[in-house]
Amino acid sequence: WVSFNDGGAWQKLQRNLPVVPVTDIALKDDDLIVSTQGRSFWVMDDITPLRTLAAGTPSGAVQLFAPRTTVRMAGGSGPRSDAGRNPANGAVVRYQLAKALPDSVKVSLEFLDGSGVVLRRFDRKGEAALDTTRKDETQTGAKVTAKAGANTFVWDLMLAGASRFEGLINWGGGLDGPLVVPGRYTVRLRVGPEAYTRDFLVVKDPRVSTTSADFDEQYALLLKIRDKLTQTHDATMNIRDVREQLDGVVARAKRAGKLGALEDSVRTFKKRLATIEETLYQTKSKSGQDPLNFPIRLNNKLAILGSTVSSADAKPTAVSYTVYDDLAGRIDAQLEKLRRELGEGLDRLNRMVADQQVPAVVLKRK
Repeated sequence: WVSFNDGGAWQKLQRNLPVVPVTDIALKDDDLIVSTQGRSFWVMDDITPLRTLAAGTPSGAVQLFAPRTTVRMAGGSGPRSDAGRNPANGAVVRYQLAKALPDSVKVSLEFLDGSGVVLRRFDRKGEAALDTTRKDETQTGAKVTAKAGANTFVWDLMLAGASRFEGLINWGGGLDGPLVVPGRYTVRLRVGPEAYTRDFLVVKDPRVSTTSADFDEQYALLLKIRDKLTQTHDATMNIRDVREQLDGVVARAKRAGKLGALEDSVRTFKKRLATIEETLYQTKSKSGQDPLNFPIRLNNKLAILGSTVSSADAKPTAVSYTVYDDLAGRIDAQLEKLRRELGEGLDRLNRMVADQQVPAVVLKRK
């Protein structure tokens, strides 16, 4: 958005713009289209904020504009050298701040469904976990800006994806969350203690005949797949965390001269954990090409199923449910084994460590 009240900025803009005749101007679905002679045509996407501003001077230091109706469809908007750039794919949120806000002021955007449930939350660091009890979440992804003037944020209409762990190799399957179904949603901008809300619609791709019931079925199955993947990856992270701690216990016991039978018990316990981990995840894969040599495991098969179900705006096929039930059942069997190992099995091992009086800290040098 160019401020034409700034004469100096306007003159600088004039000097850098080529002068070409404009042959036509049209408005289409709130986009301003300008055709020129010999300079192709140009599109200014979404002029609804300009219309809002034209209706009157914004009151207050914060102005949140209502996102226009968003089409639920695949595609991207990345730049290309041989074609124009597509408009942003997702719900485009624009808001205006009277002045830049310091880092001490909390600024966030939340996206809610029709019943008021928060689906995603983003702040200046990236995505903020909705489950505040989880301590292993890291903030990544799009960040909310708080600069003076116009700010823009694009929500890709997806829910948060499955949990991930360091070094995860996934072959041909996605870990993203599902796209929301067509319907009414709300964006909420929080600036310090104040909150501003606007409603907007998500509609289906006009080229498809998918019904609301079909969208709901697809969404429900994709949520089950995502959540089962999260359980699988969380289990893998738990196994690795326990194994790392056990290595520390053995090392301290060895330095203190109290290893005894503890070493064999720890080795046996770790083997049982490794069997579970290797069933859930292909631990031999260290790079993107390794699955060519080592077969994928249950988590990757489930991720591929998710990509298949989400590959079209369509009701899941009957075989999709059959595959899910099979994979989820096999995963649940391993999770139950892990529950027992981290329950009774770990209790026995902890008692043995206590009996051996393994010190918390052992000095390497006296």
